[in-house]
Amino acid sequence: MLTTTVSIVTILGTLLGLMGLLGLPGARARLAPEARRKLLHVAMGGVALGLPAVFDGPGPVWLLALLAAGALLVIRQMRALRTSIGSAIHTVERVSFGELCFPLGVATLYSLAGEQYLHFLVPLLVLVLGDSLAALVGVRHGCLRYRTLDGCKSLEGSMTMFVVSFACILLPFGFAGHYDLGSLLAGAMCVALALTLIEAVAWRGIDNFLLPVAGFYLLDNILPLAQEQLLPQALLAGAGALALITLFRFQLEEE
Repeated sequence: MLTTTVSIVTILGTLLGLMGLLGLPGARARLAPEARRKLLHVAMGGVALGLPAVFDGPGPVWLLALLAAGALLVIRQMRALRTSIGSAIHTVERVSFGELCFPLGVATLYSLAGEQYLHFLVPLLVLVLGDSLAALVGVRHGCLRYRTLDGCKSLEGSMTMFVVSFACILLPFGFAGHYDLGSLLAGAMCVALALTLIEAVAWRGIDNFLLPVAGFYLLDNILPLAQEQLLPQALLAGAGALALITLFRFQLEEE
């Protein structure tokens, strides 16, 4: 029990310390708000990847998640904390509850995955790398934009999300050798496209919860299918993408 308590306190202190570092004036001067936010996102994900090596059950992970969410909620509500230690999160203009959804999404994923470490690792990599790179590419290089419930996103950002998600699925499962290459390629493409669609339509940071949970269920239900069974899944995902492209109006950003 003492070891678990020390681990929880250490991890929580590390996360708050990272927030504090990114809230320092030097970090604010050198990094754009979105870059600091996503850097914290990646750092938190890196810490979360080690949770199965630290804890042997979901109970401590949920306790850590609730404590983290509680601390982040206090920071959100107190202006002095929000503008200092919480500035890495709260200087972005859009309204977002992503920092609260993140620990809850990780804890839910941990509970679902159990002993299936790849089913924990892969959705978390998609959340940490795919979502972060998509946002940064969209902010810096996004020209072809489309409207969503949460404002505008870019086709360039969504394409980045798809490519990174596909790689995050293909490489770990490919090295593990659980599936034949043809089925894995088709399955990874279906799952990556579905997760890209989820990221595209999610609003106010709830993708931090939806991506890991949906990622687990998609991997668990799509990857085991035979290659010929994946064709309807691919067609369905493609139809969803076309429907969204039709629904959302694309516009070329004027320089």
